[in-house]
Amino acid sequence: MPTGTSTTATGKPLPPVEIVKSIGDSFNFSLTEGDNFTAVRAYWHNLDTGKKGEIVVDENTKIEQKAKTTKTGKVSKRKQNVIVQSEPIETNANKIKSLRHTYKTEASALNGAVATFKKMQRGVATFTMTLAFGNPELMPELPATIKGIKKEIDSTDWIISKVTHNLSDNGYTSAVEFEKNII
Repeated sequence: MPTGTSTTATGKPLPPVEIVKSIGDSFNFSLTEGDNFTAVRAYWHNLDTGKKGEIVVDENTKIEQKAKTTKTGKVSKRKQNVIVQSEPIETNANKIKSLRHTYKTEASALNGAVATFKKMQRGVATFTMTLAFGNPELMPELPATIKGIKKEIDSTDWIISKVTHNLSDNGYTSAVEFEKNII
């Protein structure tokens, strides 16, 4: 189950939850601008040529499944993921995040680059809130709407990324972390 899809393990959509300011003790909003990379670069080792391959993923990258061609030139029944760029990558080299790990195959490098790019998009805006009265129904991956804070926060689609439930002498509270929902 991919992160950030707001679905159950069987693929059913999770019901959204509404969080209002009045049930919270404290909150914090942060917008990450310093690490705004526009693309991700991943390297892989090509076993056929012995050279290092490179994959770059950005917002214009689409992944399509195409039939694989074998070394003998025949079309295989197995399909492989292929990168399709709708527009060329036009970005400063300083805005491309390079992954340190060199992957074993092109497919694993592609998966790593796509996962990292999606994680970067989700982590651009984060919001944390401590609920005065805990809610045991809150869990990661739930889509959420927030009401009564600020226009910028209220108008954003959120997804719960982490929930910490706490039962103490002060009662039951929930600390909730949200990320911008990119889906």
